[in-house]
Amino acid sequence: DLETYCVQWMQLLGISMVPSAIHIALVGLFQGSGATMTSLRINIWTTFLIQIPLSYVFGFVFDWGAWGVWLGFPFVFVAKAIFAAIAYRTGTWAVTGVRIPTKKHGPGADGPPELPRAQVVDSH
Repeated sequence: DLETYCVQWMQLLGISMVPSAIHIALVGLFQGSGATMTSLRINIWTTFLIQIPLSYVFGFVFDWGAWGVWLGFPFVFVAKAIFAAIAYRTGTWAVTGVRIPTKKHGPGADGPPELPRAQVVDSH
């Protein structure tokens, strides 16, 4: 019945809140820094390689019905949080944006120092 499904769904969402919050915070960091492809890749790969297969197996192969399909959500939120934390730790998201190259100054430099020119770089 509908009430039972709603209670089960809310219980699963409750379990998923902490990893979901970590994932959302890190994705916001990536998007705010301009590294939108990082968060897009995490979401696409985890959805297609973890959430859909797990939901299919739990819901249809194990014959757990809607509960099994929903059970894929906590697992994928944990995976997304882990992959987002890994991406954060590697720092590859931080190279997107503007870099200002510097020239050598001081003894041995040819002429007066020039003002640096900004270059837009995107490692993705």
